[in-house]
Amino acid sequence: MKHLIIIHMVSRDKYWAEYIRRKVEAESPDNEVRIITFDQIASRVIRENYQPDSILMYTLRDSLSVQWLTMLKLLTRARIIIYENEGLMDYDDLESVRTRIGVTPRSTSLVDRYFYWGEKPARVSADLMMEKGFIRDKDVVSYCGYVNYEMKSEDIETLMTEEEKELLEQVRKHCRGEKMVLALTGFPQADMTDEDFKADGEIITDDPEELHAFAESYRSNTAIFRDKYVRMIRKAAELHPEIPFVVKPHPAEYQQPRSREYYLGAFKDLPNVLFLDRSMIVGMLLKDTRLLIHYGSTVALEAYIRGIPTLIYEDESYIGNRELMESTKIVRGEVDGHVLDGTAFRRLPGNDAFILDLFNYSPDRVYQPSEDLIRAMENRADGYPFSKKDLLAPIPKEGITHPLFWEWRACLKKGDLKGLYRFFMALLKVA
Repeated sequence: MKHLIIIHMVSRDKYWAEYIRRKVEAESPDNEVRIITFDQIASRVIRENYQPDSILMYTLRDSLSVQWLTMLKLLTRARIIIYENEGLMDYDDLESVRTRIGVTPRSTSLVDRYFYWGEKPARVSADLMMEKGFIRDKDVVSYCGYVNYEMKSEDIETLMTEEEKELLEQVRKHCRGEKMVLALTGFPQADMTDEDFKADGEIITDDPEELHAFAESYRSNTAIFRDKYVRMIRKAAELHPEIPFVVKPHPAEYQQPRSREYYLGAFKDLPNVLFLDRSMIVGMLLKDTRLLIHYGSTVALEAYIRGIPTLIYEDESYIGNRELMESTKIVRGEVDGHVLDGTAFRRLPGNDAFILDLFNYSPDRVYQPSEDLIRAMENRADGYPFSKKDLLAPIPKEGITHPLFWEWRACLKKGDLKGLYRFFMALLKVA
């Protein structure tokens, strides 16, 4: 069988995708898995006429991804499995969840299976997708867990590139046998342009003034919090030069050159602080971590699973997720030495329940979400038939803000796949 995995953020998604690829191809010499990014669909699939039996892809949130996946479905007839990378969302905030699942109408036959990390995200999202008419029944929505939490350090190490192994060795030399304080950053919005916010789906508008006002407010608030967060880390490192610190950016910050310059400038005069200016999977760092400092990151859950104490920084402009407050030490202002080297790990029933709800993780059972995804990829019988007529039913205009959607519909009604191909080539400026 042939399978295609389409990933979003390479520095974050390549590990679990490669992990699944190796497991699938180890099952049979006849199995083949290709891993591509979204912008390689034209060059690596359509132009080469690659015909996978299944496509495993990240969330469908905007009209462009819906349209591209629709075209792939028509051309390949592959089974579509969506693996939602939802992170720490508040699933009691239904408006946020509605934004997450998108507004672009799609055929109920487009996606054959949706997998979420946990039971609560799956349940809430299924209700809202039924409400929007994205699915024909809730049975297509399930949950399996987060593959990154399944992988052991030895699994990850076999997936690392030589450059990543060199960076890991640099970290070990910096720590000189001591366990590190690992500080995570995640504030790419401080350096995003107006168009970046629009492309990311943070705001849907065609009004330049409205877009700029939203983007400027978001940039400013994020930058204010980032400055305070970085000052806190700097102060702690200055007061405790004997403790090695490692600062790891969010994968999205690697795509922002100004973010890299900001952090390099902030820590360049502190010899006990190492800023990772290249991507590294956080699982390889946690095993040598004494304390995790974060702002509301899913990594805090991974640290919790591994029994590593965590510390969350907040102030009146705090913009992160608040779900982990009950299991992390909250710090405002400076971090003292006792916090850095004396914070004890606490396992709390409330947090165990939270991880089970959102990530399907329980310490008393085997955790193998990859097996659920692989079974779905290989299940030929589990899927809906799909044809052009599925897409031509009348649809309401409200909620469709991307003008290209209507150009796509016009092309589709003509039944001309070659015309659709030319349309998408022009759309992505692929020669």
